[in-house]
Amino acid sequence: MKGRAMPETIISAVEGRVRCEHRRVAIIGAGATRNQAPWSDDSICWWAINEIWQKRYDRHFELHPMAVQSPRDFAFLAKCLTPCYVLDYADARNLSEIEYHGAIFPGVANAVEYPLDWVLKTTGGRRYVTCTFAMQLGLAIAEGFEEIQLWGVDLARGTLRERLVEAPCVEYWVGVAEGRGITVTAPESSTLCRQPYLYGYDYDAEVKAVDTQCDEAVMTLKKDRWPAVLHRLGIHYGGETEREMIHAALALGKAPEGVIEPDEWEYLNALADRVAARRANIRKAFEGRA
Repeated sequence: MKGRAMPETIISAVEGRVRCEHRRVAIIGAGATRNQAPWSDDSICWWAINEIWQKRYDRHFELHPMAVQSPRDFAFLAKCLTPCYVLDYADARNLSEIEYHGAIFPGVANAVEYPLDWVLKTTGGRRYVTCTFAMQLGLAIAEGFEEIQLWGVDLARGTLRERLVEAPCVEYWVGVAEGRGITVTAPESSTLCRQPYLYGYDYDAEVKAVDTQCDEAVMTLKKDRWPAVLHRLGIHYGGETEREMIHAALALGKAPEGVIEPDEWEYLNALADRVAARRANIRKAFEGRA
């Protein structure tokens, strides 16, 4: 076991100030690489997120409005023994109207308001936060940690929002940290701030890898959203929608009511065939020039 620091102490809940003697912090997500974290290391300050169970934690972060919490969340938050960062301290403490299993929810125990303005001012970072991980990184930078570890923060393997919106923001804050000389550690399998190939130098392999990543991201979109997406693509590109994307929507079997009209659906079927024929002709033309 590494040397143990004193427990975290709330100095000012309203101002978001917590006393901490650790110089290293581990931010833990729900991804598989969380299992690789050095859980027995007491020299690390362990940060948890969104009521996701983990072996240990010194601070907890619930940075979503209280109005969207579930009964299970409320049950955890009422008994959280460590500093628990929230968006609004007064809101988190004044929830006496919430009832859970016949008991009145007393509010978030050990609530601490996340100090957004102080974090942005101290770090000099942009007002750019799209997820809790980014806000945790900002706070760790502002508090002067010397090392930030990221375990289970596997956003490139998550939902479309995580891949397109959250991952770039986390990588931005990783850059802010490294620009300040802070060591940022992540497992070798992490995709944060990593690509297997260099743009330009590994041209063919890089293009293929990125195309695969784009395909995987698109396929995380729920099927019932495809028709509406295709409709917007058809408007934007004047009907030049790729055959594969159209047929992915056609796999639903019919046009969902209120999204695409039957005549539009027939148009998309016909368009798929026209696009396929057009691409075949282009391919032939290029083969003829070889």
